[in-house]
Amino acid sequence: KLRDEASVTTAMGNILYDIGEKNELMWNTTASFYNLAYFHYSEFNYMAVDITTGPWWAGRRAILKVPFGHTEAEYASDRLSHTYHMDPNYEYYFSQYFSLKGLYSYGDTAYYPRRNSGLNNIRHRFELTPSIYLADRKHILSATTGYENSNADADKDSYHGIYYAFSYFTRFPTNTEFFLRYQWTRKKYDGKALPGYNWDRIDQRDGFIAVLSQEFLEYFFTSFAFNYTDNQSNCELYDFDRITYTINVGCKF
Repeated sequence: KLRDEASVTTAMGNILYDIGEKNELMWNTTASFYNLAYFHYSEFNYMAVDITTGPWWAGRRAILKVPFGHTEAEYASDRLSHTYHMDPNYEYYFSQYFSLKGLYSYGDTAYYPRRNSGLNNIRHRFELTPSIYLADRKHILSATTGYENSNADADKDSYHGIYYAFSYFTRFPTNTEFFLRYQWTRKKYDGKALPGYNWDRIDQRDGFIAVLSQEFLEYFFTSFAFNYTDNQSNCELYDFDRITYTINVGCKF
């Protein structure tokens, strides 16, 4: 097993503009930057830049968002891939205590090195998420059911699968927030994982994340996150588990 420390740099900006009547037709644009730099294993460094824009339609009980964008990624300081994506979603609030959200996500990813062209893929994802709001939204409970299909140029990298997730969020009077999420995923790949294997690869993954964050001095925040992933496969080469601890300090304005 490998162990290392890394620095993580993130930045995000958002502009929401009213086009028509206030809070009815709006246009939202978001830009984000993520950079993960390991202190020892720099061959695993990762960076991604994303720009997303699109209209929002907000009603009294519902909101429709149709964002589309472009992501550029680097791995080990080399250009890795670029993705064009569209993620329309609709959420309806039946009452102050309950909402239902549907999402469809489309992504078209191309890898730069020709030797990795088998990874080029088109991905479709469908999600349905009911949420319960309690105590004036101080407590939020959500459950997600999803299906994902990724068609890659190489069969061994194409898969389809289902996932289920449960999350809990709460906010305390001290401006302290706590978030908890568990996700179970099962993926069935279309081809043999490796030469000599007579069966298609199937992976089952458990993921768990917990985040505790605190706001201070109006514009600043700090957080501690614990992330655990356990991947079990019928091809032992793809078995792994990973634990990540993250301490974050930032500002927002």
